[in-house]
Amino acid sequence: MRALRILMLLCLPACKCTTATDADGNKVTHVTLPGMEPIKREVHVEAPVTVDAVRARNKPPEVVAEVRPVTVTWDSSSATANCGHAGIACALVLLLPKGSGSSTYQQASITDHGKLTYEATFTTGGEFENARIVDGTRVRYVELLRAGAISRELIVVTKEATVAADGKESEARPVSILSQVDLGPAYLKAMVRDQTHSRLRIGLTLNEMKRIVSPEDAQKLARIMVASELLDDKAKTAIKEELPSAFEASRAH
Repeated sequence: MRALRILMLLCLPACKCTTATDADGNKVTHVTLPGMEPIKREVHVEAPVTVDAVRARNKPPEVVAEVRPVTVTWDSSSATANCGHAGIACALVLLLPKGSGSSTYQQASITDHGKLTYEATFTTGGEFENARIVDGTRVRYVELLRAGAISRELIVVTKEATVAADGKESEARPVSILSQVDLGPAYLKAMVRDQTHSRLRIGLTLNEMKRIVSPEDAQKLARIMVASELLDDKAKTAIKEELPSAFEASRAH
């Protein structure tokens, strides 16, 4: 909340803030910066990403699809939490607030002929968060990535692994986001927009880009920006400061 107040002070009077109540009954504040478009969700994976889509897969006894509520209780004073489940869902424990209390989400699963092929986490309001999908020996980890600077929410594969004959899963390896969706034009457009405002706006966009994509993909996007005639010296200097190796690589070509 403190960071939000600081952002509001830096953006005023240009930014627009609205407060609404989400499906979980929580107050949510949305900050819209000048020139930003409405958020659009994009799905770049073939898998159920809604609660209804999961339930539609239910064709017992061969295929059993379930969606059930799960409550996590925590006590940060003793650094303990218990949700009664293992796997990706319990990773949410790391995001719980300080103090003690409980939080509820939805756990979804699909079992195909006795084999667990899909498990996912949704909010109580039905918003997709992440999933683990098994297709033969291939395992895909899917996440919702929020890219506010380019007004998108991306559901993409972020990691992959393989399952050996003995059933052991290999260490997950990162998957390039750019191999699934071309974000170059969107981030270049955002930088062109931001260079007319402030260095802060430029920095926020670059930092988001580095968070969303891998270091290698960030370098590729940075080189596209540095080579563009649409960006002024202020924007290119910011890229040099945030991604110096990308700037040096562009000069070497």
